[in-house]
Amino acid sequence: MVCLYSIILSKNHLFILRYKGTKELSDSHKYSITREGDKCILIINNATPDDVDEYSIKARNKGGSRMCRCNVNIRCMLKSILKKKLFINLFCIS
Repeated sequence: MVCLYSIILSKNHLFILRYKGTKELSDSHKYSITREGDKCILIINNATPDDVDEYSIKARNKGGSRMCRCNVNIRCMLKSILKKKLFINLFCIS
């Protein structure tokens, strides 16, 4: 799971959009999108290397718009490789 937090302060009503690359995201089993006051949260559920990309959030109101971006990198290790590494480390210690 990957959590992206944004704090957006505005006195006016905001319209919030979230993107992965150029694709607009919506609430789904893959992406959980919530807003708690000024905090906007995007959760990438069951993140995999396919989720590596630039993520952005765009806030709009009658005064204009602002966008914030970040890059998400995912590193994962197969359990079998992890077991082999653990075995090798234990073998070297003995």
